[in-house]
Amino acid sequence: MCTLDANNDYDAIGAWLALYESTETERAYRKEAERLLLWAILERGKALSSLTTEDASAYRAFLRRPTPHHRWVAPARPRTSPEWRPFTGALSPRSIAYACPCSGACSAG
Repeated sequence: MCTLDANNDYDAIGAWLALYESTETERAYRKEAERLLLWAILERGKALSSLTTEDASAYRAFLRRPTPHHRWVAPARPRTSPEWRPFTGALSPRSIAYACPCSGACSAG
């Protein structure tokens, strides 16, 4: 089993991302991993390590329609803006297919 030297989920994401040499890959994976982390904490009240198969199915459904809309969706803004949200709308099926393997969240189907 592969383990990461991290004390919390955010540090684990950073350690996982450090495995990638491509800046573009790291940036894309960071976006998906941080979306999953936010969802796990805000919607499920769980750490990433505590997510279940049922959570993975719920996350896939969430990506199709991020709700509550006011919490998750807004026009693109800098991350430092109080108006920033992780999504600009629902993800397309292709984007969901990309997001799930990147985050490791949607292996349940």
